Amino acid sequence: MRNSARLTLLLFYSLSPGFAKVSGIELLFGAGILSLCGYFLLVRPGPATEARDRTGGVFRYALLAVVPYIAVLAAWLLGLGMVHDRLVAVGVFTFVAPLAIVTIAGPGRARQLLRDTPAIAAIHAVLALLIYPPLRPAFDTIESVGQVLMEGTAAFRLSSVSGSLAMSGFMVVAFSMAMKAQVEARPASHAAHLNLAGAALFLFCGFMSLQRAAWLALLLVSSAALLALPSKRRLALAWVILVAFAPLAIGLASIDLPPEIVDLVIDRFGTITGGGDDSAVAERSGQWVNVFGNFMTQPFGYGPGQLGQAVRDAEPYSGGLPIYDGDYFRIVSEYGAGGILLILIVVVLALKALRMISAARRGETPPGQVFIAGATLGLMLQAVGTNVTELYFTNTLFWALLLQIAAWRRTVMRPLLPRTRRTGQTAARAVAVQSI
Repeated sequence: MRNSARLTLLLFYSLSPGFAKVSGIELLFGAGILSLCGYFLLVRPGPATEARDRTGGVFRYALLAVVPYIAVLAAWLLGLGMVHDRLVAVGVFTFVAPLAIVTIAGPGRARQLLRDTPAIAAIHAVLALLIYPPLRPAFDTIESVGQVLMEGTAAFRLSSVSGSLAMSGFMVVAFSMAMKAQVEARPASHAAHLNLAGAALFLFCGFMSLQRAAWLALLLVSSAALLALPSKRRLALAWVILVAFAPLAIGLASIDLPPEIVDLVIDRFGTITGGGDDSAVAERSGQWVNVFGNFMTQPFGYGPGQLGQAVRDAEPYSGGLPIYDGDYFRIVSEYGAGGILLILIVVVLALKALRMISAARRGETPPGQVFIAGATLGLMLQAVGTNVTELYFTNTLFWALLLQIAAWRRTVMRPLLPRTRRTGQTAARAVAVQSI
């Protein structure tokens, strides 16, 4: 009963943007945040060993320190009439609240959230396929709901309740967590097969979101796995790729799809590194430059939600330069010195994630941990050119992953018993000591 209630709350939180879109009741966004709090209340805390991880605790408190800074900044700017109150509310719900809630919950509860992610992602993936125009069944209810949920989504992109951007980041994490569970399951078991099928579904949906940053993130996760996993475990990754894209190849050969979709996919690949006006770099170069002007003009920050995605619908009062894409520069623009602290934490944790991959390769941490590190680095990479930390539910996964990296400790190998004549025990027998 407890587990069912927990998963129901998490599912409602993840679907609340869709409920708000279909019903037109924006308060459901807030209800989703409350359901996230309820979810964590039902999750049992992690092992006591986590509290002794001083390094992880330092990172956790540093993340929490950013929250009161933002609260004071928002209250001050509101009092001066320098911010748009609705944009402040959007910034709080989409950025500040998930950061605070996940960090307070701690790495143990955040780990359970990541474990529950594939089950929730499977529902989102099926929903996305049902409302995808080329695959949408001819039912009035699905047609009407699909039109509302897909509103504003570019042609031929697979999208769920929060848009194709949120879908892509969600699928990157779900793919990683399903592969982690697959690697940790007993070979040829039902759980291993189920997780392999889930990973294939998430890989396919992540690809069909047509988000270039998600493609790079999935490539990063796969490359890290190929680098660090034992050779027998690498075969599972090959099977996932085959299961994910064999139906796509068969569909392209047997179904008369609009030629525009093929041209779009090819064009998206071409613009990842292209130097033309349509390249990914060219599209966002102006956004990346804006951060310098914003920081020099207002080094303490412009306030929550004032320069990010929400500005597309409402002009900011402050006159700051908007940062539609690129989390790191938006964070610095909106939160100034506090934002710089947050970015420094992310950079240090990125280096720690690289150490985790290296440790997995040397056998100093369980091989499944490479997917935690890969997913974290993947979302960090996406955040360079997109707005991961503003995306409903995906932002929650981002902070949960950061807490796992912060709490991780390398396996310590130490001898236990000397060799004895009677038992033949060797002094090289070791024990693995780790926090996650």
